[in-house]
Amino acid sequence: MTGRLWRRALLIPLLLFLIAAGHSGGAEAQGRMAIGSGVAGEKTVPLTASARKIILDLSGSVSVRLDSKAAPRAVIRFDRNLLELVSVQSSAGTVKIGMSASFSSNLGLRIDIVLNSMESMENNGSADVAIERLNEPRLSIDSSGAGNLAASGRVERLVVRLSGSGDLSASKLAADTCELSSSGSGNASIRCSESVSGELSGAGDLSVAGKPKRRSVRTLGASEIEYE
Repeated sequence: MTGRLWRRALLIPLLLFLIAAGHSGGAEAQGRMAIGSGVAGEKTVPLTASARKIILDLSGSVSVRLDSKAAPRAVIRFDRNLLELVSVQSSAGTVKIGMSASFSSNLGLRIDIVLNSMESMENNGSADVAIERLNEPRLSIDSSGAGNLAASGRVERLVVRLSGSGDLSASKLAADTCELSSSGSGNASIRCSESVSGELSGAGDLSVAGKPKRRSVRTLGASEIEYE
């Protein structure tokens, strides 16, 4: 074998190996995990004035503030190169926020939402959520993930469904009536002045403040109820 043919025989396997390695690395970065750059970025997404319901399917920190005079919006703070992964869809009074890919970020994701009014919060992921300045006739909370949720303000009727491991802290949310269904392992604290009803079939405990006059909560699992 001549010197030229010998060098070509060595180069071809090497080129094939480099091409395969490069293709594999790209697929890992794009298809499996997006890596944050560490450079902070911010994006504001306008929401419709009719937005009343929020559905979350992501991890991070989410705050919701009620302001009847402010322009509804979602302000997203994240790594600049990861902002495009956050999906915000707003239609027919419902705001859906999720991620289009998994990610790794040292900065973390934070979303601040401003609404004129609110009727429902559905948290399907691991995001920790804080809802402030509520003053509504009715609020429905549905949490099926690992994220914790805190709420403060005033509502006439509070309806809660917990099926995940996240905790609910609503002792600063004054409600007249509370209806609660819990089948997960998350604990819940609520405040009711008139009545509390529901069923606990999981492992999470319930703390009820406000000294409600009517109490009708069944326990079918390992849960315990404490009336403050």
